[in-house]
Amino acid sequence: MNGDGAPPLMDGAPPLNGLPEHEVLYPTDITVDPSIRAFISRFYHVSDDPDRNGEWADFFTEDALVKIGSNVAEGTEEIHRLRENMWVNVATRKHRVAKVFPAHFPATPTAPASIDDPEFMLFGTVAYTPRNSSAYIVVDWAGHARLTRDGADAPWRMLAYTVYF
Repeated sequence: MNGDGAPPLMDGAPPLNGLPEHEVLYPTDITVDPSIRAFISRFYHVSDDPDRNGEWADFFTEDALVKIGSNVAEGTEEIHRLRENMWVNVATRKHRVAKVFPAHFPATPTAPASIDDPEFMLFGTVAYTPRNSSAYIVVDWAGHARLTRDGADAPWRMLAYTVYF
């Protein structure tokens, strides 16, 4: 809680690391496809809405592997269940992505890196309210995401997503 009793990272909160609420920093020397930037922004926006479980699960491929803390899910059904369980003890949640670190890696040491399978490390905070409390909890997190798509006009999906607290 800040001095006026408001949660530190909810709407109207002071900037995080000097950034306005939804401004994410990307490296200035690496071009990041605008559709990927939009994907990341949409993902965390949907992540903060408990009524969008199906939409959240649609951000992943059918065989994606998701690890959030000690929770692990593989495939659409398990990912959907994981998402539902994420809200069992949480009343509100607000992510703030501060920085995104993009990269492209080859499938093998001698193969060229594919721009169609980008990877990202992400850093931010999440403020949430447990269902049994009115106190906000703020936690730093880091994440690793591997994206893919089935062609230049196809939507991005996550092949793998891991969150570290």
